Amino acid sequence: MEILEQTPQRLSLRDRAISLWVVGAGLVLGGLFVIGQGQMTTFNCRRNLSEQSQCYLSKFGTLGVGSSQQSINSLRGAIVDSHRSSKGRRTYWVVLATDDGNLRLTHSSSNSYEQEAIADQINAFVINPKAQSLQIQQDDRAWMLLFGGLLLGLGAIFVMVICRVTYCDLDRTTGKLRIARWGFRGTNVHEYPLHQVASANLDTRIEKYKGQLRTTYRITFRLLSGKQIPLNQFYAQDRMRAKAAYALSSFLATRPAVLEEAIEPQLDEAERLYRLGMEQYRQQQMQEAGTNLKQARDLFKQQHSTQRVMEIQTLLWQLSLE
Repeated sequence: MEILEQTPQRLSLRDRAISLWVVGAGLVLGGLFVIGQGQMTTFNCRRNLSEQSQCYLSKFGTLGVGSSQQSINSLRGAIVDSHRSSKGRRTYWVVLATDDGNLRLTHSSSNSYEQEAIADQINAFVINPKAQSLQIQQDDRAWMLLFGGLLLGLGAIFVMVICRVTYCDLDRTTGKLRIARWGFRGTNVHEYPLHQVASANLDTRIEKYKGQLRTTYRITFRLLSGKQIPLNQFYAQDRMRAKAAYALSSFLATRPAVLEEAIEPQLDEAERLYRLGMEQYRQQQMQEAGTNLKQARDLFKQQHSTQRVMEIQTLLWQLSLE
C-alpha cells in the first residue's frame, strides 16, 4: 500500500494487493507450464536383412515445446530407474542403454509394473533377432492439458474475480471519501460524506503459519452511524498499511479551528446545520451537536424532505442525542 498524495486538503492512497496478483499470475503461468510439459513420445525400431536395427525416438510437445527426433543406431536394451523423494514416494521411468550412453525414454510414473513392461518389451526385441519391428508410444498430453487447464482456469478466475487495485481518496474540497476498486470486470466506486467518517482503524490478525507467528493487517473506516467499511479486501502482511492507517487517522483528526468555516456558505440552512452538528459531535460537543441536528431535522420537515428527516432522526437515536 502506498500514499499517492498527502496535503492538508487531500489524502490519496493506492492498494495494489501485489500478493494476490502474484498468486493469480503464478496459477496462470503454472497452468501454461504444465500444459507445455505434455508430450507424445514414440520409439520405433526396425531390422533390415542384416539383422541390424535402426531406431528413432520422437517427441512432440503440446505447445511445440521440446519437440525432437533422434536416431539411435546401437540399442543394447532398457532398464527401469527410480527415485525416492524426501517424503518416501518412489517414481519410476525407463532408460534406454546405447553405445553412446543412457537415454531416458518415459516420464516419471508411480506405476512400476507399467515401466517394467515397457522395458521388457524393448529387451525382448533386442535379444530376438527375428523380431522385425518395435513401437512404443506414451502420450500424456491429454492429462497434462486437463491438469494444466484446471490451473489456468483457476488462475484466470482468481485474477478476474479476486484481484483488485483499490484507490482511496479523502478530499476536504468535495467533502467526500471515495473508494474505487479497479479490476478486469470494471471499476466499482463508493462515496461517503467525509464528515460522517468517524475514524480509520488498523485491524490486526495474528496467525500461526509454518510454526511461526505472523501478523496481517487491514484498514477499516468507521462511520458515525457505526457502519464498518473495509478499505482492503483481505488481510495481508503489508506493513505499509500501518503507515497508511496513521496518515488516515491524522487526516481525520485534523479539523478546522472554527467549525463554521468548514461548512460551505452556499448550503441552505438545514444542510448547514446538519453538517455543523456532525462536526460538533466529532469534536465531542454533544449538547451543541444535538441542538443543531434537531434544528436541521425541523427545517427539513418544513421542506417536506421526509428522507432527510428520517435520516437525521435515526442518527439522533444512534448517537444517543435524543
